Order: sequence, then structure tokens, then C-alpha cells
Amino acid sequence: MCIRDRSGLASLLSAAVIVVTLLFLTPLFYFLPKAVLAAVIMVAVFGLIDLKEPPGLWRNERADFFMLAATFVATLAFGIEHGILAGVLLSLGALIYRSSRPHFAVLGKLPSVDLYRNVLRFPEAVPPEGAVIIRFDEQLYFANAEFFRDTVEHEVAKRGGGVRAVIIDAASISSIDSSGAHVLEELIRQLDSRGITLHISGAIGPLRDRLARHGITEMMGEGHLHPHVADAVEACGSPG
Repeated sequence: MCIRDRSGLASLLSAAVIVVTLLFLTPLFYFLPKAVLAAVIMVAVFGLIDLKEPPGLWRNERADFFMLAATFVATLAFGIEHGILAGVLLSLGALIYRSSRPHFAVLGKLPSVDLYRNVLRFPEAVPPEGAVIIRFDEQLYFANAEFFRDTVEHEVAKRGGGVRAVIIDAASISSIDSSGAHVLEELIRQLDSRGITLHISGAIGPLRDRLARHGITEMMGEGHLHPHVADAVEACGSPG
């Protein structure tokens, strides 16, 4: 009968054995040949190697594969500490880069239902007349604020004339910082100078609090925050 340890007692006993060995038993290992010590280290390290992971990363996440390869090479060339540091810096750089150009979608209304979906994934979805609906799938902060503004301006320009409103589906925006707030203020002014109003739908409570704190809610005007995209479309007077 196999009994699986669920209490963590095995880990505590292993840690205790290691501590006792380091404190009292290290003189016993002094005369061991270096080849034996090297074999012990190699056996311990081989247990950390996962040969199945790199092919999986190559198939599914090329960026992660290249970070793994770069960390591996840096470890071999400069040592463990520098290799770990290189891996951490690469991971942080990749995270900032990915969040600086997040996914966004232009939404359209599905036939016969009050749902709005990505027009690229749902060809039957039709954008409302006179309004551009954009879903931004990331928090709005310093790294992607300019990308956000450029995206909105680009999508408005693509529609040509006749755009009366821009609706931001903020259901996926968890937060906004001061840089994002400044860019949003500039965008509101630019759109307003062209006779285009900005509406925000689906904002969660913390985001609404930050919008109010930065003065965005007051700047947009009453009735420009909506619980759902359909409510924003109706408020804009755009036929769905």
C-alpha cells in the first residue's frame, strides 16, 4: 500500500537532515574524491533538467524559448549568478514589451442579439453606424498609453468621416496610472475638437474610482460611463 505524504513532514525531515549534515557531518566528506562529490552534484542537477520543456516552448512560445536559451548560455558563459540575473532581466523586458503593445479589438454587434464581439473573429459582427467601439485588453499605464491613443486615432481615421462617438470597452482594463490618465485627457480634447465624444463602458469599480480621482469622469461629462457596450451605443444614438 502506497501512502502519500500530504503534511509536508517529509520536506521538514529532509531539511533537518541537510542542516545536521552541514553543521556536524561535513568533516566526513573532506577526504572523498572530487569525482564522487562531482557525481553527487550532477545527480542532484540532472533532476532539475526537463528535456521536454524546450521543444514545447519552441512549438508554443518562441519568445520564452529564446529567453530560456539566452539564460542557459549566460549561465554557461558567466556563471550561475549572472545567468539568473540575465534571465530575470529578460523576463522583465519581455513583460514590459508585451504589455506595451497589448491586444485590442474593434467590436461590432452580432445579429439578433445584444452582444458585441471582435469583428475579426466574428465576420457577422457589424460596427454601429457613427461609432467606433474598441476593447483594450490591458491596464492603461505608462508603457502602453501612447499605443492606446495611437490605436484609437488610427481606428477613427479608418472609418473616415461620420464618426460621432468612440466607445472604449474597459471591461479588461483593471487600472490606470497618471500617464494613462494624461493620455486619456489629451484624447478626449482631441476628439472633442473634432466633434467626437468619448464613452467608456464596463469599467470595474477600482477603475471608475481612479477615473474620478484623475478628473476624467468630470471631463467626459455626465452620462458617459456605462455598464455595458449596448448602453453606450444607445446613449450615443448610434443604431446597432
